[in-house]
Formats: sequence, C-alpha cells, structure tokens
Amino acid sequence: MRQWLIEGKEIGSQYVPAEPRRAPHGTTGTRLGRRPGESLEFEDYRDYQPGDDLRKLDWSVYARSDSLVVRVFREEVVPHLDIVLDVSASMAVRSEKHAAAVMTTGLFAGAADAGGFSTRAWSIGDTCREIVGSSSYVSGWQLEAFDGRGDSGDVFVSETPRMQPRGIRVMISDLMFAADPEVVTTVLSRGSSYASIVQILDHDDRTPPQHGTVKLIDSETLAPYEVYIDDFTRQRYIQRLEQHVRGWEVACERRGISFTTLAAEDVLDSNLDDLVSRRILRAP
Repeated sequence: MRQWLIEGKEIGSQYVPAEPRRAPHGTTGTRLGRRPGESLEFEDYRDYQPGDDLRKLDWSVYARSDSLVVRVFREEVVPHLDIVLDVSASMAVRSEKHAAAVMTTGLFAGAADAGGFSTRAWSIGDTCREIVGSSSYVSGWQLEAFDGRGDSGDVFVSETPRMQPRGIRVMISDLMFAADPEVVTTVLSRGSSYASIVQILDHDDRTPPQHGTVKLIDSETLAPYEVYIDDFTRQRYIQRLEQHVRGWEVACERRGISFTTLAAEDVLDSNLDDLVSRRILRAP
C-alpha cells in the first residue's frame, strides 16, 4: 500500500486542489480570509475593549482624537485538505480496486503538497481514526488493513473526525453502504470551505456476472448467497446501482459538494480527466 501511495503522490503532484467558482474568495487557496485575524493585512479600526492586545492600539489616532482604537487585520487562512478514506472490506475485494483507492488517496496528498496545503487523512471502517503520519510525507503514512465490516457512512456520522474548519475535504469510497447520503453529505460539508466525494468502482462493481447460477459472498458480513443471473437480474442490478449513485449526486448538489465516480482502471492508467472536469483538481 505504501508503494501505491507514493505512485499516487507522484501523479497528484502535477495538480493542485481546485477552488470551485462558487467558493468564497480567500477561504482556501489564498492566505487571507474575510474575517478579522492575525495576518499582516490591515482591515479596519474598532474601539478598544478591555482585554485587547495593547500592541494593537493605534497611538497616532489617540493623539489626534483622544480615542482608543485598535487595528484589526484580516484573518490568515492556511490552506488545508482533510482526506477521508473508506477502509471497509468492499474497497479491497479485488486488487485493482484496492490499488486505485490507495493511489487516489496518494494523489490528493500530492496535489495538496503541490498547492501548499497542509494535509491530514482519516480512515473509516469499523471506527474512524486519523491515519498515523498523514500530516507528513506519504512514505510515512501507516494505512491500516481494508477490513472494515460495518457501515462506513454510519461510522463517519457517529464518529465524525475533527476536520479543520474552513478547509477543503474529500471522501474516497465506493459508497457501497446503506447510510443516508443526505446525512453523510451534511456532516462532510459542515464547517468546510468546500468538499468533494470521489466514488471508486471497478469493472465488476459496474457489470454483474453473465448468465448462470453464481455464489456470492458479502465481503463485509461474509454471508453467502446463491443468485441466478439472467437478463432481468442484470438489468435490475444496473438500474439499482444507477439509482444509488444518483441519490448521492442529488445529495451532493444540495450541499455544493463536487461528486464524481472514477473507474478503478482509469486511476491505474493515470487518467484523471473526470477529477479535472469536475473542478476537483486542476493544473497549477
């Protein structure tokens, strides 16, 4: 997994996180925000209040008007990216999908580094925890096994990570869980500058087996099922998947979240056109 992370980081270093046109100026990629803060950019004056830093008093104004006022500066915003990675067992049921998920994580870390963003990554599986080493170079990240058995969406909602306010966020998942997209997207977007969801699906996720009786094993509950596949069953699966994805698209649209579905095979071929066209990444 470390090698996949490094490969993804090298690809991602050719891009930077994109700031959507609708994002408020000064909240992400620039260093100055709209609120009062501690930067060197002068904003305004306001009346002195007990407890204010005396070093901010403007004595020249006091000399002219006998009024105590303090200088207010624009808030300094350090660009930050929080990456939320689904480590449930379905994300690693096949090696191509597993590799694509880890590489996508690495490429966002690489893009963040190229854009001057600080980074922190979180895993969601049976629990939600910070990935050890994720604030440093990806070669030091300690990814856990992709073996979560629970509903990653419910875990994310109940154990919401302490993501940085006004930063940007990206969730990487196959979204193969039952949690309500409306709830998950509300939690993901709350307090952020903007957020993105990147769904990773491989060929077998998108295309059910051919005709015949097949034995299926749920990758997370390990429950076995025997299913007869015919044209009706195949079409019903494809329609259900399309409805599921559409539900996530609608929930994301309502909250201003960028959404895209990536084919695992495209990630392995370094084809990131969808991430660029959706303004999730851009060339520096």
